[in-house]
Amino acid sequence: MGVERIGLGGALALALLAAQARAEPHWLRAGLNVDRPVWGFRDGLLVGLWPGAVEGVGDGGPRGLIRLGYPVGEPPHHELINFIAVEPDVGDGHWRGRSEIEPGADGRPGKVFTAGPPDGSPPADRLYPGQLDRPPDNPDAERLQLGIDVERFANGAHVRLVLTLRSDRPDEVMLQAFARADSAPVRSCVLTATMGNKARLRHALLADGLWSATALWPGHAGHEFTPFQAVPLARLRRNDAGDVLVPMECDEPDPAANWPHDPADWWRWRWEKLVQWWRVPAADVGPGVHFAANGRARYYGTALDIPGGVAFENTEIRMPFRPGRAVGFGITRRREDLGL
Repeated sequence: MGVERIGLGGALALALLAAQARAEPHWLRAGLNVDRPVWGFRDGLLVGLWPGAVEGVGDGGPRGLIRLGYPVGEPPHHELINFIAVEPDVGDGHWRGRSEIEPGADGRPGKVFTAGPPDGSPPADRLYPGQLDRPPDNPDAERLQLGIDVERFANGAHVRLVLTLRSDRPDEVMLQAFARADSAPVRSCVLTATMGNKARLRHALLADGLWSATALWPGHAGHEFTPFQAVPLARLRRNDAGDVLVPMECDEPDPAANWPHDPADWWRWRWEKLVQWWRVPAADVGPGVHFAANGRARYYGTALDIPGGVAFENTEIRMPFRPGRAVGFGITRRREDLGL
């Protein structure tokens, strides 16, 4: 009956997609083996776009954000760990655009992100599965790439991203920004992780030691964000390959145990301790690259004080815009993978 309803060609296409999904058991790919806009690894990082939740239920939160999920708990299951917003600056003296806050063309809050081929051409299907190939620097690995078109900003910036996931780096997504032909000149395109409070990130590891939120903003309380603080390139860690690496983690040995509020509250961290990080590949490190963060002492949209005090909220790598310049964001429970 299925062949009669959708036609022989449609049935063959579905069979081909099913066979492809069986051949890639470690990948989750929109429209191929999952029915929502998410891409990534069954046992690693999962990236999602509105209206698809990485947890599999609901729309995953506000528009204008990239969702980042990671397997936690026992048995392991993907949970939302952080968001990434897109914030281009055209150098006109105004603050940069904000994809989470600015309205889209329909007047609703948040820019619409549309997934498609990495070359920027329109997708053929509503749920684009991504382009799977092998990276030139490691033919034994698999690489999944997709483009994300971001609605035009009020400041005239019109950008698209290319997201890259690799089987030899299953806990990290690499992001590259490009300007569309109709964009105002872009001075920088900041990709900012907006929910450090969820994991109560308080420590960033620098070349010269720990950078602590509680030491930066002692006694900070209430709803307001702290001012941003910046760390210059000279103070940032480098790995053996010459990449800039900024690991961030909670300062509590067992963050799941320290929760004085209602146990059912959404903000409660229920899982093991994770490390999150920003990475700039060595080829993209240069003058102007720096790390910046702000903090909050109260969870967004609530009257709940964050257990343990102020924690990083927005964390980001800032650098002058160059088309295709890359920055990666990762999440892992394995500190040793980062040499920590």
